[in-house]
Amino acid sequence: MAPTMEDLKDFKAQYAILFNDPDNLEDPAKIMYPADYFIKQAMIGALPPVSVFLQLRLDEEAWNEVNEGTGFEHDVEKWKMQFTAPNIEPLTEEEAMEYLVIKDLPTKVWSKKHNRPMFKIIRRSEISKDRTFRNAWEMTEEEHELY
Repeated sequence: MAPTMEDLKDFKAQYAILFNDPDNLEDPAKIMYPADYFIKQAMIGALPPVSVFLQLRLDEEAWNEVNEGTGFEHDVEKWKMQFTAPNIEPLTEEEAMEYLVIKDLPTKVWSKKHNRPMFKIIRRSEISKDRTFRNAWEMTEEEHELY
């Protein structure tokens, strides 16, 4: 049985997404922290299929390729789907992070084959608390390491 929002009232997300922009590999690694509320929504089964968000993103990316990012407006019916589509089954926190990769990271990060991984789902505890050299962080090819 899926948890309720009340069951998850003290829940804190344990994961983050570490990623590189394949077009700018010399840039520091980026970190995306999910909102606890979003992960809770996923865990109670209150999200539409990720394909709804993916279609909106693909439409916008296609427009931007031709129109240099100006004047885009979503198709109203497609936009409404994020509110009207039937919800998916409850997800685990790990599955919710995979959902977020597709929903929020640029498609070029996860949809194309690269000579090395462009993203990793990592535990927040693996991220250094010392941000002194934050702009020098790089994503290694080893499993879950940040240097």
